[in-house]
Amino acid sequence: LVVMLTGIIILGKRFAPAEYGAALLSVAGLYLFSVADSVAGSDKSDSLKAIGLMLLAVAFEATVSTMQERALHQKQRPLAEMIFVTNSLGAIILLTTAARGGELSLL
Repeated sequence: LVVMLTGIIILGKRFAPAEYGAALLSVAGLYLFSVADSVAGSDKSDSLKAIGLMLLAVAFEATVSTMQERALHQKQRPLAEMIFVTNSLGAIILLTTAARGGELSLL
C-alpha cells in the first residue's frame, strides 16, 4: 500500500482494482502473521519493534523505488547507472551503520 501511495502521490500513477486487492491481501496476511506470533506467546515489545522496523523499511523502499522510477523515465538516466548509484549508496549506508555499531572489527 505504501508503494502504491507514493506512486500515486509522486508519479500520479493509476492502479487496477486487482492491484488494490492484491495489496489488501498482503496487508491481511501480514496482520494474521503478527497476530499468530502474539498468540504463540512471544514478547509483545519485540513484536511491536519488529512491526515498526518493517513498516519503516517498507516506507523507505516505497520512496526509493518511486524515485528510481521517476529518475529512469523523467530524467532519461540509464538503468545501469541507477542500479549502480542505488547499490553504492546502500553499501555506504550499511558500512557506516556496521562501523558505528562495532560490527566491523578485525579478527
